[in-house]
Amino acid sequence: MTKPLLAGAALAVLVVVAPALAQSVVKPRMPKDASWVIRLPERENIVYQGVANFDRVSAGERPMSYGPGPVIALLMLAGHAAYVDTTLTQQRTAAQERADRVLLPYRAVLDRYTQRELMQRALSKSQMSGGRGLMQAGENAGADWLVEAGVVMMMTQDEKALLLDAAFAIRSSEARGQPVYERVIRVVSRPRDEDDPRIFWSRSEGERLKEESAHLVAHALDLALRDANGTLGIATAGHRTYRYREGGAEKMERAELMADLCDRIVVKNLRDWLMSIPLRPREGSKQECAAAERPAS
Repeated sequence: MTKPLLAGAALAVLVVVAPALAQSVVKPRMPKDASWVIRLPERENIVYQGVANFDRVSAGERPMSYGPGPVIALLMLAGHAAYVDTTLTQQRTAAQERADRVLLPYRAVLDRYTQRELMQRALSKSQMSGGRGLMQAGENAGADWLVEAGVVMMMTQDEKALLLDAAFAIRSSEARGQPVYERVIRVVSRPRDEDDPRIFWSRSEGERLKEESAHLVAHALDLALRDANGTLGIATAGHRTYRYREGGAEKMERAELMADLCDRIVVKNLRDWLMSIPLRPREGSKQECAAAERPAS
């Protein structure tokens, strides 16, 4: 069931980040050599959902103001339900509950996977310097910059890929009020090509599922920090349509290119989210691609 999952610290951070969905705000940048800590949310459980198909969800003649996705579902429950009517919300909830059934074989593992373990693994995989560890909710960050993240992990219905929606808020070491950086980042894993992906994810008591989740969070964290300190890049080529694989399905996104990571690109879409999406392998050094692309393949 999704309703107990749609609350807690992930929701709180997403509420903070909500204004950034509409537009980017020019604020002081985080220094490249800054030291930073990740504040753990109060909620211990990680939000895992199935990727839902909302194509059949409608609200009469009224178009949807928000695109589909669990981050949007969280935002609607956080007081933004004025954008949709009650019928649409109920339909979306029912569709999400059906989609969540894909996770039933993994629930025993996921229910024991905590925010602390996920973030500790992600921190160890991060390629960014300056990380000084984790801190509890409400703890003082001292002279370090504060990184807050609300994460929602998703599995495609064919169980071939994971998706991450992460809402980041980064606060200055001097001013703990308004974040200097706010962004939602989506990371799509490379599809698994195993005949039975369920066997793959379930091996060693779900270790591969935990590791892939941590790789995605680490990659999103690195993108957020690079975006905040100005080293990610600036979109200059204009909008175009990018095609990519989401599990076994082909997806399209209208976006601007921000960074090319060999077998993966980072784009900024029309909702002002960053997206890291896998591409087909290109000719060249597999070692170079492996070094450029952090999520597990």
